[in-house]
Amino acid sequence: MSLAGYLTMFWDDQRLDWSQDATYNTSIPAIYSNEENIWRPALIIENSVSDISIVSDANVLMKIQSVGSVIWTPSGIYITHCETDVTYYPFDTQSCDVIITTWGYTSIEIALYVAQEAVRLEYYKENGEWKYQGFSAYTTSNTREGSSTPEITFTLTFKRRPVFHVLNSLIPMVLLAFLSSMVFKLPPDSGERIGYSLTVLLAYAVYLTIISDNMPSSSSSTSVLSKYAYLTIISDNMPSSSSSTSVLNKYACE
Repeated sequence: MSLAGYLTMFWDDQRLDWSQDATYNTSIPAIYSNEENIWRPALIIENSVSDISIVSDANVLMKIQSVGSVIWTPSGIYITHCETDVTYYPFDTQSCDVIITTWGYTSIEIALYVAQEAVRLEYYKENGEWKYQGFSAYTTSNTREGSSTPEITFTLTFKRRPVFHVLNSLIPMVLLAFLSSMVFKLPPDSGERIGYSLTVLLAYAVYLTIISDNMPSSSSSTSVLSKYAYLTIISDNMPSSSSSTSVLNKYACE
């Protein structure tokens, strides 16, 4: 799963509190600085498949409020691992996780919490292939090298839009199954059954290749549509065999 967005982080640093210090101008509500001068939590996207590194963006400034609260919104493109289930393709629903955890810190030093508005959709753009269904977010702890580390899991649920696949894969497969049954309308002695069945068989092979290219490469689940295509190909070969046998018997008798 590939996401383009940003993370909003809030934390308190008492060392940056100048609201009660007469040495500084308390009328200034906030100042801005970058990550090179201010401490920031070392967080990583644990299930990232492109780059496992600390979340960082030197171009985005941190807002430091007078009470010591820091707000930081680093952005990026996050490509994460997502285990897909294509059993009911193209009418499937997928749930993908984005796991954020600390790096170099344990649960003793840092505690992670989920904000009330965990996922914001102000800048969300509709996708032509997937429809956003909802999300869930929760905090857990993970044991790494004998130490407990906090992590936050965002689970996003998407439902595939089936119209494209129905028009380009499902309906042609149903029509080919109807054409395959029409082979029995041909006279058995004409020899046309073999050519007709082979033509339908090649069409099935083409659409089976198209379906395989559109589905994720996974052996954990098998699509019902693929099973249907293979069974139809096997049944489509049976009339061809019987037809060829009858033709050979005719020439043998003559």
